[in-house]
Amino acid sequence: MSDSSVSDLLSARRADLSAVTAVLTGRRPVSPCRWQAQDAFVKKAMPPRWRDRCFPLYAPWLRRKLAPGVPFVPRVYPADLPVEAVRLAALHAAGCRVPEILAVDRDAFVMSDAGWTLEDELNPRDDPAACLRWLTLAVTDLTDFHAAGHWHGGAQARNLTLGPEGRLGRIDFETDYDRYLPLPLLQGFDVLLFLSSVTRYVSDDDFDTLSTLCVSRSGAAVRAVLSRALPLVGWLARSSLLARTAPKEARRVRAIARTLAACRADIGHD
Repeated sequence: MSDSSVSDLLSARRADLSAVTAVLTGRRPVSPCRWQAQDAFVKKAMPPRWRDRCFPLYAPWLRRKLAPGVPFVPRVYPADLPVEAVRLAALHAAGCRVPEILAVDRDAFVMSDAGWTLEDELNPRDDPAACLRWLTLAVTDLTDFHAAGHWHGGAQARNLTLGPEGRLGRIDFETDYDRYLPLPLLQGFDVLLFLSSVTRYVSDDDFDTLSTLCVSRSGAAVRAVLSRALPLVGWLARSSLLARTAPKEARRVRAIARTLAACRADIGHD
């Protein structure tokens, strides 16, 4: 669906959402609600965070370092609609398992209930084998999502949902980084975000299995991005400052660096 068609679809679903957004605050930007006799969620469009405001400053450097020569056409979003509503409407129209936009205004939107989160099923102490099965399915789902030409921007395990028949879905599409980065770079970041989010659920050996599968199933353009990112990830993994100030993140980065190094032959190396 074209951007103009998405805008037309959302324009047809404009509504006064003041009654359902009254419960929302800065600390609670999303809440369950009832909309036209069905269970739904209302979400307020949040102002850009500091990192989002800074992103345009270093995005050109990321393009040059990690995706040199990759064609790039910045996406333009309507100024009068929440970015996430636009992205969700386009993905839902493309057949992706994401919430449907039921109503929208300039600063908020109502979306269908997407089910419970995958994290509810991940109990590594009680059933590590089940964790590995679910996360293997999540790897397949992410790489299939990428192969269809999409990107998430919030690909962490906490943003995966379980719907009917255990089918995975996706939530949290707030970022608009396609204004600044080409698709392979966005998908490469998805891979790194997903892998960093699953280290807490599996053993080191199982993590290596998952991450190797994720890299091997990724397209050549994404593997090229990961190859160019390897020195940067390795530098972060060796950072004593990161280890002191964010030890959990440091462990995750070290796990990813180990996997990318082990997969060097698969991702290639410039």
